[in-house]
Amino acid sequence: MQVVSSEELVLRGALVASEEFAAAWQPSLESLPGFQVRGAVYYPAAFLQVPRPSVEAVCQALKGLDAATTLIFFTRQHGALGGRTVQQALQDPAGLPAVLQLAAAWVREQGAPI
Repeated sequence: MQVVSSEELVLRGALVASEEFAAAWQPSLESLPGFQVRGAVYYPAAFLQVPRPSVEAVCQALKGLDAATTLIFFTRQHGALGGRTVQQALQDPAGLPAVLQLAAAWVREQGAPI
């Protein structure tokens, strides 16, 4: 597994500056995990591709996990989702229950407090 820095994620467009993100998600970003990069806060671009209520529900389910782990959860393919990413599964609102169930299992696996 290749380790990628937060700065590299910004350059690749995987992270969006808080100002740009806030313009799309006003008024609040408090419930979302952010990345600190050179004194600025960035949020996963993948969040902008999913309905806001679904992102907030999943982030709440993943509470206690760091931003990097949350980003991995959203962008990797999961067998429990038929080989889709969370981002892909949440394109259909009917996918939310399966994603939330997977999130609970992910939190247990990561050892975060529930």
